[in-house]
Amino acid sequence: MALLAHQQGAKLDLDDINYVALRAYGAARGNRVSFNELNRQTGVVAVQGDLMPVLVSFGDPLDPTTARLVAGDHVEAVLGDGYALRGLTAETVPNGLWPIDFGGALGEPVTRGIETKLPWLAAPGDPAATALKIAGLPLGGAIVAREAFARK
Repeated sequence: MALLAHQQGAKLDLDDINYVALRAYGAARGNRVSFNELNRQTGVVAVQGDLMPVLVSFGDPLDPTTARLVAGDHVEAVLGDGYALRGLTAETVPNGLWPIDFGGALGEPVTRGIETKLPWLAAPGDPAATALKIAGLPLGGAIVAREAFARK
């Protein structure tokens, strides 16, 4: 799964919903793309290097202690022989009449349905922090670990 986060050295930054697309279109154009310009971007763009979100795999999705960091250049170390990350792309698509969309007045979370795939997210305590720690991802500051897995 791709977390809504980027690792910048010893810091984990939680991304806004459009972070990947904003940065990818900016890199493709050679200059910064503002949020207001994002809806005018067209086509598919490559997401490479530092723009790649953090990838995590779970040996058992029902158990946060089985989290493993998937390094983009060493995917086979976690997923097994024959697996590789060939690329990641971003493409903007119409999202209805935001914020009044299919998800209601505030839109729908990009991580819709994640609790069915990772039911421990709703468990007491902070299982999301456990998963990030087990995967070797830095925690600190005002980060709410759950937001790396589920946020708007």
